[in-house]
Amino acid sequence: NNNYGGDRASVTCESRDQRRQRCALFVGRDSVRISRKLSNSACRFGQDWDYDRNGVYVWNGCRAVFTVY
Repeated sequence: NNNYGGDRASVTCESRDQRRQRCALFVGRDSVRISRKLSNSACRFGQDWDYDRNGVYVWNGCRAVFTVY
């Protein structure tokens, strides 16, 4: 239960030069959404980014702010 007084945990994760990048973020059993896209890349879930319980992964030039919901 990520209820930080209404504030959501988030992280900015950026794929530089199309490389895969992992950014630590405690997700637990919650889910992650893009709250702000920073790249021209589409940042499609499963194709350009993914997540697990402990972090977000980006590749293909996806750069965005990811927030736990």
